Amino acid sequence: MMGYGCEVAIEMEIDAEIAYQQHMNRLMKGMWTKKNGEQISIGDMTVNHILNCIRMLQGRHDDISEGWLQRFREELQDRDNLTVCVVALNTAGHIKTCTSCDVEDAQRYAKYYRAIGYHSRVLTYKELEELQRKEDAERCTSII
Repeated sequence: MMGYGCEVAIEMEIDAEIAYQQHMNRLMKGMWTKKNGEQISIGDMTVNHILNCIRMLQGRHDDISEGWLQRFREELQDRDNLTVCVVALNTAGHIKTCTSCDVEDAQRYAKYYRAIGYHSRVLTYKELEELQRKEDAERCTSII
């Protein structure tokens, strides 16, 4: 006969496993759950939404987060031929905001960011990932 504490611990473990399996099923189906609880297919997400999700997940090192990061990056690579990212950088060279757009509109957004006091760059998504990795590494070394 188990004590009440053991029963609660077992129930919690079962609930955690069920939640994990549900997350993995949504990952396999490509169905992201938004903040409001609504589910959306990755293919229906805007590039900015995907980029925001990537920023949110970076630094997390669990199976689910890593799986979503991979799925989101694959989706962006599939879209890479059509869109670019225009980033606004502060004086330290760190990303303050970014806009995804067609290649034809990129210079218009870059000029806008410059007009309001930022440095701007037009990047491919691979270049954006590299810049984000560099910023993350700088943050980690500044903390230590």
